[in-house]
Amino acid sequence: MTMKSLCEAARNGDINTGRGLLETGVFDVNQTYFGRAPLHYAADGGHSDVAALLIQHGADPCSTDSDGDTPLHAAALHGHSDVAALLIQHGADPCSTDMFGRTPLHVAAMHGYKDVAALLIQHGADPCSTDSFGRTPLRVAAKHGHKDVAALLIQHGADPCSTDSDCGTPLHSAALHGHSDIAALLIQHGADPFSTDKYGRTPVRYAATHGHSDVAAVLIQHGADPCSTDSDGCTPLHEAAFKGYSDVAAVLIQHGADPCSTDKVCICI
Repeated sequence: MTMKSLCEAARNGDINTGRGLLETGVFDVNQTYFGRAPLHYAADGGHSDVAALLIQHGADPCSTDSDGDTPLHAAALHGHSDVAALLIQHGADPCSTDMFGRTPLHVAAMHGYKDVAALLIQHGADPCSTDSFGRTPLRVAAKHGHKDVAALLIQHGADPCSTDSDCGTPLHSAALHGHSDIAALLIQHGADPFSTDKYGRTPVRYAATHGHSDVAAVLIQHGADPCSTDSDGCTPLHEAAFKGYSDVAAVLIQHGADPCSTDKVCICI
């Protein structure tokens, strides 16, 4: 009998094997296998019955693996709201952070699990928490295109104007990754289309750089300046032209971008 056997039983949801191994009394239920305790494996697989059995035998809901993830992070990663509820019921901390400062709410937001996110918030998770890079769960949801999670976070106090370590906002992320619906949602709740990152780049600049004409149109419709310049004097039109995004260039010119503009090194379009 090895720790591998118990962890495999937990991962596979084999409660009978797990119970038999635990009843031998030879296992430290919090010992790890490849850096993770049996409870992490049960949470990964969504096996709430096995998780309950492990906790009954002394498993620590607040234990961390080699990456600093708790079993609650694992449940959030895979969208297992029943396991998450069980863990919280037994003392798991919804505000725990991994080695990158990410909370279970960051993880749920990243993968679009609205029910898990709602559960975490209900039990005290902070929608305004930031990871080691200054990113909020809303920033993560905006990046990955999860509009329903973004709306939930805003409903519970997340700030659409929050900035990360590069001064980027959730709106920058939505623009960068082409999520026009999330861009509109963020603006509707107060996000600033004129916001700039530490290099002076606006969300419409991000949309232009990555070829998202629909996002550029939404931003301009809500007041974004197609003639904005970054710290090098480059406009969104410079970027669209450089990258060959003719559809973006057309949107920008249609809304007043100057084809004759020059940047700080006097490069014209």
